[in-house]
Amino acid sequence: MAIRKITSSTHGLIAWVCIAHVASMLCYAIYPTLLPQLQQEWGASNSAAGLISMLGFGAGFIAPLAFGAVLDAGGGNASPGAWMLAYASLGVLGVLAPLFLRLR
Repeated sequence: MAIRKITSSTHGLIAWVCIAHVASMLCYAIYPTLLPQLQQEWGASNSAAGLISMLGFGAGFIAPLAFGAVLDAGGGNASPGAWMLAYASLGVLGVLAPLFLRLR
């Protein structure tokens, strides 16, 4: 009930979107700090830690490009079906990428 009350105004909704954005970006700030400890716990070499970091940040670069390409190919910004395809592509790639890496 309290969230509905806050988001009923434009300012409240903007505040929630800003908070969500900051929270979603925290992983990019925290991961490099935690990497040495995670590396020790996993028993990973420096090369493996670098590869994990590269894959994570690389996915953050590639995902918006893939999303935009699928959105354009599906009919553009005005097509609800194109938006469904674009979000579905992120889900499919998010599931298949770890499976692909595991099979190698």
